[in-house]
Amino acid sequence: MESDRILVVEDETLIRQLLAEQLRQAGYTVIEAPDAATALSRLEKESISLMLLDLVLPDEDGLVLLRKARALSDVPSIILSARDDRSSRLAGLELGADDYLHKGIDRDELLLRIRNVLSRYRAPNGRGEDGGRIIRFEGWALDLDGHELRDPQGGAVSLTGAELRLLAALARGSGRVLSRNHLIDAISGFDTAPSERTIDSFISRLRKKIGDDPRRPRKILTVTGAGYKFAVQVEK
Repeated sequence: MESDRILVVEDETLIRQLLAEQLRQAGYTVIEAPDAATALSRLEKESISLMLLDLVLPDEDGLVLLRKARALSDVPSIILSARDDRSSRLAGLELGADDYLHKGIDRDELLLRIRNVLSRYRAPNGRGEDGGRIIRFEGWALDLDGHELRDPQGGAVSLTGAELRLLAALARGSGRVLSRNHLIDAISGFDTAPSERTIDSFISRLRKKIGDDPRRPRKILTVTGAGYKFAVQVEK
């Protein structure tokens, strides 16, 4: 059985290497990232079981990274930070972190917290063992690892990288209204951030590609003044 893959995001080399060694000794596969840009690239290109991240990074605040990671992926995340103030803890949890730990935590407790989070995601009501890498809706299949969208007849539909990330973000948020800012985070990464008008253009193109009538859409709905909602049920 393949071991869980943990992404360790920490800019201090000695701390990152120590964490990586502790995790490897516990049987995990470790991917190291010294900054937010590397972490986002890894999340986008690889299958990650859990992200362990610091908040103080050289190129981006860890909370911003967490927000962007949440737009790109539903991978579970644990913050491991020297920041111990209430506002940072609340902000991290509100952005979707599954746990918030202080640096210096006992090794055994850290491993227990990681196991607990991974167990919750494997539970019947969790995210599933495949990490949501294939998203299915109304016969369509969005394969994130294969960077491929297939229609109900099995035909391949061409998507740009931004379109794929945008569709994944919409589908993962099925039934919820997602703001344009959320969708901007889903497709921007560290490139020049797109504008809200660009998001509207992407949505129009996506509607056409998934057979949604732009004049009377029923899959991707516009919620005036709020954003967009994916109104199609996603298979669990």
